[in-house]
Amino acid sequence: MLIVYRTNQGFAGDIVVLDPVTPAAAMDVYLAQPEAPEIAYLDIQGGALAAETLGALIASVGGYGQPGRFYVAEVDGVMSLVDGGA
Repeated sequence: MLIVYRTNQGFAGDIVVLDPVTPAAAMDVYLAQPEAPEIAYLDIQGGALAAETLGALIASVGGYGQPGRFYVAEVDGVMSLVDGGA
């Protein structure tokens, strides 16, 4: 599953969408286009998140949980999914 997030100033790290369909290679091709939006993605493999965390992430991004609870930020030099609440 791809976690697509914004990279533009003022909104960097905001999650745009969870995409369980698009392969990472296809997203790379899209993002290489000159007119591509200012976004990037994390590729989360199945089982990488605990079921409770995954459920909260889906709810938050879908507008049913705590809005903005999850975001993407650099942690120890690596872009990571951050849970800002609970």
